[in-house]
Amino acid sequence: MRKQPRALALALCLAVLFSMLPAGAFAQNGGDEPLPRENTLETAVDITGEYLYNGKPDENGQKIEDDYLIKGEDQLYLDFTFSINQVQIEEIIAEEEPVYSIPVPKGLRISGRGSEELQVDLEEGESSFVFAILSWDSDGAEIAFNTENLKKYLDAGYAEITKAYFYFVCQFDKENAIPEGEENNRYQIEFVTNETVTVGLDKDEIREQEGKLEKSVAQDENDPSLLTWTITYTPYQNTEKTGFEIHDTLGKGMEPDFTVEEDGSVSGGVSVMREKEDISGCSVVYDQESRTLIIRNMGEAEENWTQPVTITYRTRIDESLLLPSTGGEMFGSGDPITREQFAVMLHRYAQHAGYDTAQGGMAIREYADYDEISGYALEAMAWANGNGLINGHDDGTLEPGGTTTRAQAASILMRFDQNVVEK
Repeated sequence: MRKQPRALALALCLAVLFSMLPAGAFAQNGGDEPLPRENTLETAVDITGEYLYNGKPDENGQKIEDDYLIKGEDQLYLDFTFSINQVQIEEIIAEEEPVYSIPVPKGLRISGRGSEELQVDLEEGESSFVFAILSWDSDGAEIAFNTENLKKYLDAGYAEITKAYFYFVCQFDKENAIPEGEENNRYQIEFVTNETVTVGLDKDEIREQEGKLEKSVAQDENDPSLLTWTITYTPYQNTEKTGFEIHDTLGKGMEPDFTVEEDGSVSGGVSVMREKEDISGCSVVYDQESRTLIIRNMGEAEENWTQPVTITYRTRIDESLLLPSTGGEMFGSGDPITREQFAVMLHRYAQHAGYDTAQGGMAIREYADYDEISGYALEAMAWANGNGLINGHDDGTLEPGGTTTRAQAASILMRFDQNVVEK
């Protein structure tokens, strides 16, 4: 009865990288010509496994499963396990030149040059020996069997080599990979074992992520009824999922300060820019019925998905909302506006627009200068403070008679949009 080796066949990692040797040092047919590729390994042995790993398979490398996203820093290894029975060993010995090429799946290419000895361990007390040499380069990989040692192996009473393995470094080759149907960024790696694994590139992955939209407003220092709105929109990589357009509805009591044609198209007064340049071909339409500004065709190419788009337009507040002061006079366009006056304007506008103005509360009484609030502004200040529009200072005062600065006005209007309009 033929003996079985106690230890299973192993591939010793005694690689000698050819980058330090002449280019043709291991070429079987001399010079710089590719290694011979006449027979393939699966015709001579039983390939029992073919896998792709990130990291060395015998050093806790990660086996790549379906939908794995390959990153630039990943070190890929193509790993084979195989066995050779007695009949196959005898057929290999009978070959005049027992050199067999190793099938490399489409979508992978070998990195570098090198070789290593494939060695089988025998029973205790018996010397191990090399049964084949693995060689690889950018043109492919091959195994050359040592027939003399294989004869000795059989003569020693052994019948087969089991669970031999080897691996080498490779890279993902997107250009030659097989796309998986119409899936974006998915490719099939087909192994000689008839198994497949689906992979993609991490840098090409389309991830669903909601676009980031920021909106701010500034009041004209010479005309309090004129507001300039700025929208900054970053679509991110969601264009294929949600479309690439912006709908912005004007609040009640706001009138567009831009030119709208009979067909609804906007011919002036709205700028749409990317990297400080106008986006050519952009479509801007204003729907009178819904009071909505619609911006489309902002350049849907993939390279634009993470580039912010800046939209700027102006609106006017109905003049009737510029309320009289306690003295009965109209607020002059050049006069400073106090904080309580600004609260009154917003409160009246909210009432005019149909927003909820009931929320107020008694918290405003806790401020040290509560008694300084004008009688006509008490309800408005309580509402503005209760809704987080006008807050107190660190010293515990509201400063109702203090001047509303441009920065404060912009912040208050922004909070009004967030806490009242969108509530």
